[in-house]
Amino acid sequence: MNMQIVGLNHRTASLRTRERLCFSPERIREALSSLKEYDSIKESLILSTCNRVEIYTVASDTVSGFSSIKKFIRDFHGVKQNEFIRYAYQFNGIKAIRHLFRVAASLDSMIIGEPQILGQVKQAYLKANEYGAAGKELSNIFTEAIKTGGIIRRRTQIGRGAVSISSVTVELIKNSLGSMQGKRVLIMGAGKIGELTARILYAQGIQSIAVTNRDFQKARELACLLKGKAVKFEDFLESVIDADIIISCLSLSGFILKKRQIKRIMDRKHGRPLCIIDLGVPRNVEPDTGKIKNVRLYNIDDLAKVRDEHMKKRLKETKKAEQMIDQYMQRVAAVSLKRR
Repeated sequence: MNMQIVGLNHRTASLRTRERLCFSPERIREALSSLKEYDSIKESLILSTCNRVEIYTVASDTVSGFSSIKKFIRDFHGVKQNEFIRYAYQFNGIKAIRHLFRVAASLDSMIIGEPQILGQVKQAYLKANEYGAAGKELSNIFTEAIKTGGIIRRRTQIGRGAVSISSVTVELIKNSLGSMQGKRVLIMGAGKIGELTARILYAQGIQSIAVTNRDFQKARELACLLKGKAVKFEDFLESVIDADIIISCLSLSGFILKKRQIKRIMDRKHGRPLCIIDLGVPRNVEPDTGKIKNVRLYNIDDLAKVRDEHMKKRLKETKKAEQMIDQYMQRVAAVSLKRR
């Protein structure tokens, strides 16, 4: 198989670079349709999360395939190639397959063992399949990667300790504010991460939870589960005044919360601190907001500082997971040799 990958992740590129090159869910279909028009590209798939942007293809020619992926990124995002190429990695053949399996098994994640990535890989495959971009070769390898990722989670303790983005977010809030007793939370975004984080906060004893989302019905459903209140998206700034904690995970372009807005709100909060966790990629909150007195602003990359304290037990399990991937790689290599 001539599978190729060009990508960047949390280790190779800054948040600013990742958010500039990410693919919003609304544009995945457009992107896949555009990609197949480039030279040598036979099949394609895009995996775009808060921590990585990766283009997977099957190409008729290796050199032309890599060149086409890079041209596509340049053209689609309107950036110069030298602006992203120094942060990118590329893999071909067996190395590309191994990388995919490590991604699906969460061995390449910011938080090793986090559960979301396997679902994200599966969703990326389903979308590529639905839009006719993934053919037989990508379908076969992604099916195996998803299957193996599930087996690794069941047969190892790589997910031990529930160190997910959501739980690390809660840990960061604790470190920032101390006691959560009596704190009020505004969740901006009713997606999976917003829901998981809100559930953990609710389990921690926070009783006052407000939820806002572009789709008000989704906000109502999540608020109902948490015995909280739903806020219309156009009215959410009033809820910011009451909040002690804001967790923003909206899939939107442009800043939803700007420094000048928060400055006016803080003048009305009379010294009460505000902790903002911006999990959006692109970011939802203007970065300079963190310079305002009594405002503590964290983004997705700040989670790494808390993550490191929880990883010792999981790192022991990675050896077992790597061995399971090695066994699969040996079978793939054996099949490849027989075909020659």
